[in-house]
Amino acid sequence: MSDIDGVVEINGHFLFMEWKGDGGKLSTGQHILLQRLTSLSDKVLAYVVYGDSQTMQVHKVTRYYRGQSKDYDMQLEQLMEQFRNWGEWVKR
Repeated sequence: MSDIDGVVEINGHFLFMEWKGDGGKLSTGQHILLQRLTSLSDKVLAYVVYGDSQTMQVHKVTRYYRGQSKDYDMQLEQLMEQFRNWGEWVKR
């Protein structure tokens, strides 16, 4: 069982987001869920965001796409740019 903190749908494309506080960790079940969810279609993307949700300080994200995950050092401004780029891409 798991929950997802946010989802956006545009033109049949889905962006899922899970927020983990500083020191938080994605459970094995959540990891498997995001791998399998994103492997269903190339129209499904997920981000796990690590940081402080009160101050909106972001220091790392894990990006899931096509069943694969990759970690990135990233701040909030960079993450917002990723989201904007995704939004523009799926509107085409």
